[in-house]
Amino acid sequence: MSEELKMTVSGVVPKDGRKSIYVVFEDGKRKAEGYVPDCVITSNEGFEEDEVKMLELYMKQNQDQIREIAKVINPIKALMR
Repeated sequence: MSEELKMTVSGVVPKDGRKSIYVVFEDGKRKAEGYVPDCVITSNEGFEEDEVKMLELYMKQNQDQIREIAKVINPIKALMR
């Protein structure tokens, strides 16, 4: 994987009756989107299958940190930027 991989985290949003957090991984050419708590990549543009598995594992192993990031995101403030 590229060393310039960026991760973007959404605020906490309702999905299927549960609190979820969307996570996007990008490196300029490729993009993958998944969500916590399921830790599944749901959309992939350019990542190899083994890389997708690594991204899913990363989400699973770092769920607590991802949740902490999402808790402080103010969606209204983010839209105003």
